[in-house]
Parts: sequence; structure tokens; C-alpha cells
Amino acid sequence: MYCPSCKAEYKTGIAHCPDCGVPLVDELPVDGPMTPEEEEAASLVEVFSTYSQGDLLLIKALLDAEGIVYHFQGELFGGSGVFITPAALFVAKGDAERVREMLRDHGID
Repeated sequence: MYCPSCKAEYKTGIAHCPDCGVPLVDELPVDGPMTPEEEEAASLVEVFSTYSQGDLLLIKALLDAEGIVYHFQGELFGGSGVFITPAALFVAKGDAERVREMLRDHGID
């Protein structure tokens, strides 16, 4: 697994870069410019995580209404028992503070 932002390599099982906070990819692109999708993925930062399906639905509605691009990692709550992982919300770095403020304004924190 590789970080598309800092290019660091990580063991399988690690979902996002501990330094950059972006989702890891299986392979780094071969030399050349990044695609728009790769550039967007490289600029995403984690702003929130939750175990609540209700939070997910509300957050998606809020972000969709504002036209904010987002990605939920693990929204199907993978794992079982004590090993269930929360869903993590990623947004573009430029939207991060705005999204955090929106969540606080709606009592989600």
C-alpha cells in the first residue's frame, strides 16, 4: 500500500497514511502527471469518524446540498465484535475547516 501524496509505502491492512491522512492506494502511478482523480485523492484529509449510520446519512445530505466532494472510508463498518472500525470522512484540504464547522453547527462532533 502506498500514499499517493508522500509516496511512502505501508504494510497491507493500513488504510490511510498516518502522516498525510489520505487513503492509501495499491500502486503508485508510473512516471507522469497524476490524473485528476489521483490529484483529488492525494489532497483529501480525514475530518471526522463515526460508528453511527444516522451521522453518515445526515453528513452525506449536508455535503451533497453544499456540493462538497467527500469520501467515506469504511461506511459499511467492516469487522466484527470489538474489531469494528468507524467510517472515516475525507474531504479536500481546502474544504476541511468548513466541513468541521458545518458538523459542529449540526451537533455532530
